[in-house]
Parts: sequence; structure tokens; C-alpha cells
Amino acid sequence: SNSRPATASQARAIRAIAGRNRIDLQQLLGDRFNVGRPEDLSISDASSLIDEMKGPAESNGGRR
Repeated sequence: SNSRPATASQARAIRAIAGRNRIDLQQLLGDRFNVGRPEDLSISDASSLIDEMKGPAESNGGRR
């Protein structure tokens, strides 16, 4: 596929959010995306995952 890999910032954000929310990141990535690390996600999958993990509780109206 021609999708670009997740950025380093996205990988850090995914790890940070997963840690705060006590999400089993290894299991989530393996079950859902069949990858072992956030860096192995595509940029679009990483973006979607970040939005999803943040959810309404952590989003503070930053999207315009």
C-alpha cells in the first residue's frame, strides 16, 4: 500500500494515551491492526486510533 507510516509524534501520543488509560496497547495493536508497535501503523490508522483513544473525555474542543 502507499500509506505513509505513523510519525514519531503519533507513536508517542499513542503510547502516552494508552498508558494513561491503562489500555493494553500490544493487544489492541495486534488484534485490531495486526502490528506490534505504533510505528508500524499507517499515518491514517494512527490518527484514527489517537482520536478514538482520546474519546470525548479528553477532547477539549481543539478540533475546528
